[in-house]
Amino acid sequence: MTNEYEDKSELDLNNRLIAKFEIPKNNKFWGSGFMKIPKSALYPPQDRIESICREIGEEVSIELEPTGLGQFLQTWTKIEQNLMQEARIYKRNVFTTRDAIMVLLNVTENDQKYGIIKQFDSIRKFRNKLVHFPTEISNTKLSENIRFMDSLWKNYKKKSR
Repeated sequence: MTNEYEDKSELDLNNRLIAKFEIPKNNKFWGSGFMKIPKSALYPPQDRIESICREIGEEVSIELEPTGLGQFLQTWTKIEQNLMQEARIYKRNVFTTRDAIMVLLNVTENDQKYGIIKQFDSIRKFRNKLVHFPTEISNTKLSENIRFMDSLWKNYKKKSR
């Protein structure tokens, strides 16, 4: 936000028309008696209101998108179930994903899957932060972790064959 202005009404949104219109670019729309409005007339240079609106938009977009959150949790649940099932082959009393990861790390110590399982633990920690402190996670970070998790899962399945 800003506090640099000459007159308070300058930044008052009641005195500004803020709208979004889609105007066709073809000459048929404009007709012969009216010319296209130049961009310079629509968007003043160094417009403070535009920068304030952009800042607000960035803050609002920090909220997690429900589709990304759902996609992450759906994929993580599938991975979690598989890790638990595999860990129970080696130890019957495995009740948490962390336990499953620890069991699998012990039995795959010299295996190609060891590094992937270790990375699943970092995804598990991200999942906990996502669920308990969602406002601290950006959509960008969520998307990165979804891609990372998908890639890990594909590699894990290949190495399990």
